[in-house]
Amino acid sequence: MPIHMIQLVRQGILLNILRIRLYSLSFLFEILGNVAFVTVTLLFWQAIYASFPSSIHWTKPQMYLFIGYVELFIALKNGIFPVTGKLWRFVFSGQIDTYFTRPVHPAILFIVNNFHLEYLAAPLPTIAFLFLKSSSAWTVAGLAGGILIVLAAVFITALLELTASGLAFWFGNISAIDEIVDSFLQMNKYPLTLLGYGWQAVFSIALPFMFNATVPSQLATGMHISWISIYGGIFTLVFWPVLVYSVWKGGRRRYEGYGG
Repeated sequence: MPIHMIQLVRQGILLNILRIRLYSLSFLFEILGNVAFVTVTLLFWQAIYASFPSSIHWTKPQMYLFIGYVELFIALKNGIFPVTGKLWRFVFSGQIDTYFTRPVHPAILFIVNNFHLEYLAAPLPTIAFLFLKSSSAWTVAGLAGGILIVLAAVFITALLELTASGLAFWFGNISAIDEIVDSFLQMNKYPLTLLGYGWQAVFSIALPFMFNATVPSQLATGMHISWISIYGGIFTLVFWPVLVYSVWKGGRRRYEGYGG
């Protein structure tokens, strides 16, 4: 990694730590808000298990682990890549011109300038609680493997959003696509094995949200993982990096300033 990249990331981390120290009370409220939200989520699933015990093929410990992975995915996404889906606004407004003068790719510079470690740190207590509460369902190796898949899923989701943002070079205002991507991310909150096999294939290949929390939970608990998810994961790791590179390279070639 080039030295200027290391310095950029280091400076961004230091600024985030300073922000947490200066706004410690706000950070405390972030933690309490996350605890309240997870509590409501757990009560929701308790009601589902009480009312429809035979409709859910996941045990309660497995569901607690799933919720833990959901919170981990959201924390990593909001902490490291909170604005990848909004970069199109900089393209459309012409503000991205200022980023082209730097010795760093504009997307990388935009990401580092806008990550928020407090969004990553605040949910850690509830994530630890959920992992401990589900400890009867997972092995250490499985839990670690699931965490690695979540990390990869966060990266791929950021690439998906950057690809959508790159379309602004061609189409200008793409707020509709932005909203569609945000809406699909809500699929992260439920085990996608509850859907039919066809939808699982879609969310393993075209929109790889199976890997946000569902597949990590399956791996950690020893549940069966379909071949479509395995092959879909391999395809995703190759396809999205190539696509985002191609979209941004082509977009920058035709970019003419304000309005995309």
